[in-house]
Amino acid sequence: MNVNRCLLLAAVLLLLVQLAAQGNIVAEIDASSILRVPGDFPTIQAAINGAGSGDTIQVSAGTYYERVVVNKSVTLLGEGRETTVLDGEFKLETIIKVTANDVKVSGFELRKTGWGWARAGVEIYGADNCTVTNNLLYHTAHQIRLDRSQGTKVVGNVITAPSHPFPQSAYGIRVENSVDCLVEGNNVSNNIGGIHLENATGCSVIGNYVFQNGQGIRLYSPCQDNRILGNTVFNNSYDGMIEAMPGNQTLEGNIFVHNNFVNNSERFIYKVEGCLWDDGNEGNYWTAYQGVDLNSDGVGDSAYQVGLEQDNHPLMGQYREYEVQKGDDAFKIGLICNSSVSGFHYNGTVVNFSVVGENGTSGFCRVRVPVSLVSQPYQVFVNGTAVSYDLLPISNNTLSHLYFTYELSTKEVVIVPELPSLTLFLLFMLVTLLTVTVKRKKYFKHLRSPEY
Repeated sequence: MNVNRCLLLAAVLLLLVQLAAQGNIVAEIDASSILRVPGDFPTIQAAINGAGSGDTIQVSAGTYYERVVVNKSVTLLGEGRETTVLDGEFKLETIIKVTANDVKVSGFELRKTGWGWARAGVEIYGADNCTVTNNLLYHTAHQIRLDRSQGTKVVGNVITAPSHPFPQSAYGIRVENSVDCLVEGNNVSNNIGGIHLENATGCSVIGNYVFQNGQGIRLYSPCQDNRILGNTVFNNSYDGMIEAMPGNQTLEGNIFVHNNFVNNSERFIYKVEGCLWDDGNEGNYWTAYQGVDLNSDGVGDSAYQVGLEQDNHPLMGQYREYEVQKGDDAFKIGLICNSSVSGFHYNGTVVNFSVVGENGTSGFCRVRVPVSLVSQPYQVFVNGTAVSYDLLPISNNTLSHLYFTYELSTKEVVIVPELPSLTLFLLFMLVTLLTVTVKRKKYFKHLRSPEY
């Protein structure tokens, strides 16, 4: 190589280094490998055996009659939970057993373990910081089971069971002997118990839909400092169970807030104290609650008895929560409403959504909105007409709590900061146009929850 060519090559390399340092070139060096099944390995277990820590195992669509053990920190990625199937063939074994830290399992349908206490669709055993997301579990004994795990996340899975050949699976999601785990955004149906915590500490159960099970949410002692928030538990035989296990009856610091207990046949089977059922201002929604709201704030005037304890602030409408983005920051808007709600949207200035109910009935909304999203004072419109609202006493410089009423059937609600009339009119027209356009494009996607 001559001198000029060497100098040219050196100059090019120097330029590339400078550009990369300036952020003009983004280079990501990924030391992990991608192993493909069946392209590189004939079976999933063979790929796991041949993998190194940090590798990703991509499994193509198809049906695999395997029971696998994941004993390395790898990502197990199916092509899609509707097309990539692990079938246990009722051979009475767990389908995926994870015994290594930092394992991710996503994109599979897992089915047919056969009945038995020690069989699961996915079992995380003695492993920490694992993730089980976006899977379909169909007819496995314990659908997802965490045992002796810390920091594991179970998010966005669909869990169900047929009525034959067994009447139900045992548990949808079971968390035992575990710490700081998260169960969020799952659909859990047709199990003996929907979501079960036992000897769980500091775990969070958030935003799940638990329906058509024997029992909705179960806590067995010992259980401490767990957060059960924003779940919808409906059409089950029982709301759930709070039970003490022999040998250790410690149950304390567990909080249930903003959950919807809807049309369950019976209330909680409640045998031991140790739960809080409200946060001092708001509790949970119970279709069994018979109280009234004479002071018109969306919260019942009398307590709701939950076994040995009580919800001091039962909600008069179901709770919904929406996460919105403003710049780089995420915020949550809470909504308590006795109407059906759809098309929730925040455009950076304005909150709008639709409410639906039976003609001639009265509806209400209690809206919690961060002041940094929509600043005080406000104007509230229902079908284009300004309505009065109450700014509830619990409002502060950070969060506003608005309460207003309306007559149904179908209404469009808009909440805006108070602006000069011309500006307000133009903004309202823009929001209306945006709403119509979005609906035409089917921009709003339905939640994973079924109708109930």
